[in-house]
Amino acid sequence: MYHDSLDSILNDFKNYIIFISNIGVKNFYFQNDTINILNSWNQSLYQRDSLNLIQQNAKNCNECVLHKTRKNVILGQGNSSAKIIFVGHFPSEEDDSIGYIFSGETGELLTRIIKAVKLSREEVYLSNILKCRLPQESTITKEDAKKCLAFFKREVDVIKPDFICAMGGFAAQVLLDSNEPFQKFRGHFYEYRGAKLFVTYHPYDILKDSSKKAETWADMQMFMREYDSL
Repeated sequence: MYHDSLDSILNDFKNYIIFISNIGVKNFYFQNDTINILNSWNQSLYQRDSLNLIQQNAKNCNECVLHKTRKNVILGQGNSSAKIIFVGHFPSEEDDSIGYIFSGETGELLTRIIKAVKLSREEVYLSNILKCRLPQESTITKEDAKKCLAFFKREVDVIKPDFICAMGGFAAQVLLDSNEPFQKFRGHFYEYRGAKLFVTYHPYDILKDSSKKAETWADMQMFMREYDSL
């Protein structure tokens, strides 16, 4: 209701300006307080509408072959003002089935990782490079991945996080536009669209190989030091 009311007020105001312009009024004067209020309203609407628009565009996307096998488009979820975005590679089969990002054991482990750095799942934003499930034994070209990456770039531009945690080799390679192996990226910070991007293991990798827990914890401690320094 709040969103609809602001939208209605701004539309009415716009129509009023058009009307008085059409009847010959050429110069307008607004007090600074009025301009500041209108700007704050417009910024709020822009952010909310932008995320909604990104999600609607993703739901209607058929740019690559994955749209033929998906059950759901798995959208980013979380805090639209988050200081950190956790981004993985693609939705799991369970995610695709229930329409929820980072579900099941992988999601539970990610939640524990987030808690370990003294944050909650509600405070961060979760996303994937690909918004549709990648069927087993399937591959996707880098060009197709870049088509889906456009949605993630828009999410980053709207949320404006301080940090991005790229989880796994696929996410790191696509975001950094490189074919270098995962270990080349892991444990380092990079710049990505105004945010500090760092690379660690995907929770799925840890579930497959528990020895990666210690390395992941070392990565997250490094992140916490950088995060706390802001």
